[in-house]
Amino acid sequence: MTYFRAAMPKGAPVHAQVLNEPGGLELRSDLGRKWMRADLFVSASPFVAKTDAAGCFVIRDLPKGSYAVS
Repeated sequence: MTYFRAAMPKGAPVHAQVLNEPGGLELRSDLGRKWMRADLFVSASPFVAKTDAAGCFVIRDLPKGSYAVS
């Protein structure tokens, strides 16, 4: 599903897109360049983390308590 398209030729102004709903989004090139892609995740929570190459992550500044990670 295409959410938006933005041509970005060299020298063009920066394109901004506001994403208001939490969820995942795949960004990719429509020019057939399969290596030009990214995964974007919009979270409703301020407590998020990205894994490193080994799959490890740290979530900093969590309030004290018990949490389930899924």
